[in-house]
Amino acid sequence: MVDTCCWVDFFRSGKGRTSQSVNEFVRNDNACVSGIIISELVYGAISNKEADLIKNVLLGVHVMPIDNSILMKAGDMGFSLRRKGFTIPLTDLVIAVQCLENNLELMTSDKHFSIISEHTPLKTHGI
Repeated sequence: MVDTCCWVDFFRSGKGRTSQSVNEFVRNDNACVSGIIISELVYGAISNKEADLIKNVLLGVHVMPIDNSILMKAGDMGFSLRRKGFTIPLTDLVIAVQCLENNLELMTSDKHFSIISEHTPLKTHGI
């Protein structure tokens, strides 16, 4: 799964190692996203043109479903991590659980996922 921060680099710079990796994942049909990631990207778009580009590109990427089980497990994970002193955004918890439930590695540079991967079996691919 390709996280929001990597897509931002892909859409905004189009250069560098992260953009190249995302581009390769997309071309090889290996990229997937959470609906939350799509929402974050469109929400953060700086223009109508960028929002349209994001939507058009992500139409061709597999979107992982979110069901009640994912949401409950994300809540449980957040509760557990908070009791250990870590407060993680709910959006990141949902993305992490989607990856865990579907045996997916997460391409990200977001430090929240480093914390999650230290306390769960989440596999991350840092950029």
